[in-house]
Amino acid sequence: MCEIERNPEIDVYYCAECNYIAHIDCVLSEVLEPPEEMFLDPQRMEENFHDGSLGSEMILNVSFHPHPLIRNDDYEEETIFLCDRCEELCIGSRYSCKLCFFNLDYKCATSKDETQKERKVKTIVNHFSHPHLITRCKIGILQKNPDFDLTCMACRQRLCGIIYACTYCSRFFVHEVCLKHIPKEVQSLFHP
Repeated sequence: MCEIERNPEIDVYYCAECNYIAHIDCVLSEVLEPPEEMFLDPQRMEENFHDGSLGSEMILNVSFHPHPLIRNDDYEEETIFLCDRCEELCIGSRYSCKLCFFNLDYKCATSKDETQKERKVKTIVNHFSHPHLITRCKIGILQKNPDFDLTCMACRQRLCGIIYACTYCSRFFVHEVCLKHIPKEVQSLFHP
């Protein structure tokens, strides 16, 4: 396994017979990262996941998505992702589809409501005002961070409600309403 020193606050696998200790992440990485060709074939993926090798708590099947979802625990990274059900920006652990990059946060993955709401607006757009794709989401997850005090790139007011954010560079945030009103051209007194 790895050579990283054990942190006593983090659980490990331990063999009492031989005193073998391994990080849970190290052991599970062998199980959770099967060869890429398995992900290309949905039938093979389902067969592999239903053989019990991952454990039932690692796999989630929901009525509103055709593929099995795998639990992803991103302890090392504070990965930001968009939950495809509630459309909120989320951080860290999630259930995700390796075939089509569908993501669910834990709250939505464990919800008893099996209906998927219909989307009437584009959730990812390519806008002239920013070089990366921007994602429509609720501001909720960012507001939970006490240091978060970003303003809209267009109106310069504090962010709230539905926004578009760049999850690639995390430097572009704009209210949904403001995005619709950003002009492509402007007249300036300081430019002829």
